[in-house]
Amino acid sequence: MRLFGLGLVALLLTAAAAPEALQTVSGDIYIIPEEEVVGESLYVAASVVRVHGTVEGDLVVLATSRLQVTGTVEGDVVGFARTASIEGTVEGSVRLAGVDLGVSGEVGDEVAVLARDAVLGGEIGADALVWAIRLVAEGGLGRDLGGRTLYATIDGRVGRDVEMTVDHLRVGPGAVVAGDLGYRSADEAEIDPGASIGGTLVRRAPLAPDLWLRAGRLLGGLVVFLLFIAMGLMAIRFRPGWLYACVERVRRRPVGIVIRGIVALLILTLPVTVPALAIWAGPPGVVTAAVIAGLVSLVPALLAFLLAFIAGSVPVIVWVWGLVTRFRMGPYGSFLAAALLFVILLQVPYVGRALATVLPVMALGVAFRNIPQRWRRV
Repeated sequence: MRLFGLGLVALLLTAAAAPEALQTVSGDIYIIPEEEVVGESLYVAASVVRVHGTVEGDLVVLATSRLQVTGTVEGDVVGFARTASIEGTVEGSVRLAGVDLGVSGEVGDEVAVLARDAVLGGEIGADALVWAIRLVAEGGLGRDLGGRTLYATIDGRVGRDVEMTVDHLRVGPGAVVAGDLGYRSADEAEIDPGASIGGTLVRRAPLAPDLWLRAGRLLGGLVVFLLFIAMGLMAIRFRPGWLYACVERVRRRPVGIVIRGIVALLILTLPVTVPALAIWAGPPGVVTAAVIAGLVSLVPALLAFLLAFIAGSVPVIVWVWGLVTRFRMGPYGSFLAAALLFVILLQVPYVGRALATVLPVMALGVAFRNIPQRWRRV
């Protein structure tokens, strides 16, 4: 995780740091012919980018369909490409994110990729850091191989050590690891007898969830719970008419509330889904606009979801409490008892998952249907 974080930060910082001399182009298809030389760094946004010539600087690219480098890049190759193929020579580093990424040429420095499928079949002068679902390393690597993958196959040369977190590791007959081969996995690696490992073979057990991560989740859940309790008590104290009107609406039309909640959830996720769809199938201009709009609206959407969930959950839990029990402890007692019961049920297998799915949907349905109207009328 640490290596991946460092690689991703390096990728973002390199992409953000524009040199003084650069050329920026955009279009559906951008091609540098074999005889052409670009004498400066090149920033390209296009559906298809093909570099058959020479770039005497960095290549920073946003290719929504395909990136192909068969020529020479004297600097780094940085950016995003749904499909990327480095078949030529990159004298610097390659830092790419995408779906399918392959290196079959020569890279002078390091490679850092974030992808679904990654194939390292060329010559890489320094380290390789890979975060992917599937990795095939069948070329030559000057130094270390690291990262996190689900499936990894090593069938090439590694100049120093291998240190990976992987679910399934296969070491083929053509593998030559000069140093240690360390991997963190629940399963033993499949190692061919013809593989050569110069150092020590070490398998480590998967890491337990990080203590600080668990503490952060617990603290976040506690904050949301306290906000929920405060919202419920305020509604009972200052807006009882609004609360009971919402509960009555849920009682009369629970299916309608669920449908409205699903629609509200789809609307609130637009800052993520629209840029994702644009990157997958849109032209470069649409991709840029969608990503900017998504980043601008992401925080307001998250805040709206959090507030709507907290406010809308109060009537839903009061309504459910009335369905499952006939105990009457007054409005405050009934609400607190219902809230504690929900917290307990969330820890029950399967039941907790069902509640965690249904409750936010119904809460959003209540919030976006009732709160704007009822609050003004009460």
